[in-house]
Amino acid sequence: MGDTNWTRAGSAGDANDNANWSANAPNSSTRPVFSNSYSSQDCNWNISTPVDGINIDDTYAGTISLSTAMVLD
Repeated sequence: MGDTNWTRAGSAGDANDNANWSANAPNSSTRPVFSNSYSSQDCNWNISTPVDGINIDDTYAGTISLSTAMVLD
């Protein structure tokens, strides 16, 4: 699995915008990483693409807002 780092500079940005990540928007083979080493800006997460994990370092100073649909079987 590869990583993609949140690199948004400026105000909050959408997670589905490839320009806000170091290696395109995360998906099932690219894990999202939030770290102050890359950005402390806010992320609006409004995507339906599954991800296989997430890494939020304790140095990350931004806010992550997650909006997702619930799937019931």
